[in-house]
Amino acid sequence: MIRSKYLAIAALALSFGALTACDSTSSDSSISISGNPRLDNATLPADGSTKTAIRGTIADDAAGMVVSLSVQDASGSDVTSNFTISTTAITSSSKSWSLGDPAEGNSTIGAKSGIANGNYTLVITATSGSSTATAKVAFTVTAGTSVTGTATKEYTNGVVYNYLSKYKGAWSLSGDSAVSASAASTYKDLQDLVATDNSVVFDGSLTSPNGATFVKANSFSYATATGGASGTIATAFANGTVSSTISAPAVGDIYLVKLSGGTFVALKVTAVTPGSATIGDNSGSISFSYRI
Repeated sequence: MIRSKYLAIAALALSFGALTACDSTSSDSSISISGNPRLDNATLPADGSTKTAIRGTIADDAAGMVVSLSVQDASGSDVTSNFTISTTAITSSSKSWSLGDPAEGNSTIGAKSGIANGNYTLVITATSGSSTATAKVAFTVTAGTSVTGTATKEYTNGVVYNYLSKYKGAWSLSGDSAVSASAASTYKDLQDLVATDNSVVFDGSLTSPNGATFVKANSFSYATATGGASGTIATAFANGTVSSTISAPAVGDIYLVKLSGGTFVALKVTAVTPGSATIGDNSGSISFSYRI
């Protein structure tokens, strides 16, 4: 396996919660993370300018290690894009590398303006060949946006196929599963809009046989979505234009969904594969992630 000579950094994301003892594991003794992995400041203001050093030492028995940094929110979802990371590349001959040393990693992290207050976890991952070591550090973000509602969990495997194809043409958001054409409407939160007309090209448009409704909200903060009646999804839904369908969606579009039972969901389109214009081809699909 070819070993990279450069540091691969994925940004970090924070929220409120104090710094706690780090949790470090390793799949092989040849690479390790030591030096009490931590942040110099356990609490960061979400002001877009304040930064704090990331501490910890990566050691390997051979040169060529790769280090990545990411952040998870309280639900375990990646929120790295909410933070600014600065670091220096690992030299090709390094067998020991200090994250926070100004002469080596000089690694820092800062919270972008207005991100949500809350508890977050910094995940440090070091790899070398087949060896991997990880360390987790909890910290707090303050002076940002007050969080209302409940934390959401992200699901990334959502897909609806052309209803007349050999695949399942409906999806249950509450059950996180594909639903067959023969299933009762009760289970179908999402379905191909034109389910029985094979002369219409499937473009990803959807409806809800069980009565879910939709609001298109591309400016909505999907990564920090909170659920419940007072959450950010419900609030944005109430301020939007409600529709019974999702029409001609594109990759990156965000839709807020109110399920028939009252649960709110944030959905993000990740892929649209249009069907063929050939009558009877019955192809096409739409893929999406969602937070509920």
